[in-house]
Amino acid sequence: MAPARAGTYEVPACDAAPGGANNSWTRSATLGMATSTACPTQRQEVRGIIAASGLNAGNVPLFSKSTYSFDAPAGTTIEQLRAQFSIHRSDPYWTVGISADERQLVGCLANEPHNLCVYDTSWPGVTQTFNMSGAHNLKVQSACESLTGCSTAAIDAPYYERVGVHLYSAVVKVRDDSAPSVRTVDGAITTGGWLAGGHYLGHAASDNTGISETRLYIDNRRVDDRSRDCDYTKRIPCTDLAYGRYLVDTRPLSDGVHRYRLEARDAAGNVGSVSSEIDADNTPPDMPADVAVQGGENWRSSNGFHLRWTNPASAAPISSAHYELCNTETSTCVTG
Repeated sequence: MAPARAGTYEVPACDAAPGGANNSWTRSATLGMATSTACPTQRQEVRGIIAASGLNAGNVPLFSKSTYSFDAPAGTTIEQLRAQFSIHRSDPYWTVGISADERQLVGCLANEPHNLCVYDTSWPGVTQTFNMSGAHNLKVQSACESLTGCSTAAIDAPYYERVGVHLYSAVVKVRDDSAPSVRTVDGAITTGGWLAGGHYLGHAASDNTGISETRLYIDNRRVDDRSRDCDYTKRIPCTDLAYGRYLVDTRPLSDGVHRYRLEARDAAGNVGSVSSEIDADNTPPDMPADVAVQGGENWRSSNGFHLRWTNPASAAPISSAHYELCNTETSTCVTG
């Protein structure tokens, strides 16, 4: 069975996330630069996910920067960013804005003619959707591009820092087209042979975005499923499934050959599966038919005889026969 591919999931941060969480954008800053997370914003323009210059930290050298980054998990790409933000700078020698794979989506490069580069610094800032294809990294960044360094002297309210990006809300759409890997681990269901009653099917599954759910089908009918805890405020929302177990009850099945399929779904809804046959037989065979003593039931000189019979119908092959032989005078019996 070919794996199914669903495609995308979304990772919210700051005001877009429950409780204003930021579990996906990571920060870095050189000396004299500043990063901070103040979420939820409480509708204040000075809060958010902030990459800015420090306050009164002197002149910072060329290539000083503050950055928040979102990195696509291995094997995935970034398809879209929906963002609410503000951008400002007081000097033209700063590069400031939001970029994808080092390509600026919004903001200003150093020494561009529009000096102040102000993107609505009052609440609620700017709301914009950026579509992209195949990106692997997003950055919110302020960077010094002056050979003689950049001043961090405080400016007037509300921001005080000379340059900064405030990301109030972000939703990153991640594309993932790879299906999970699924394998059976243990249990009688995996070993083959005719089965009766209930038996366990041990399994494991892994994926670059984790496993969100498993489902068990028998003869294309879903008989059980397990949802797993995932946190979509994280770049990798789910974890791998190291071990899981389903109880497969063969008793509701008709006697004969059936097929199970075990599916695992990842954070983006992609499906991987493994399947095999189940041989089920929960009906004991009837008594043998046409039982007869070979050569007739007359007296014989040797202490032994042969029986013949016809095996009854059975889904599973008849593997053995048992007898009980009793003395009619003493009522003693032997079995075999």
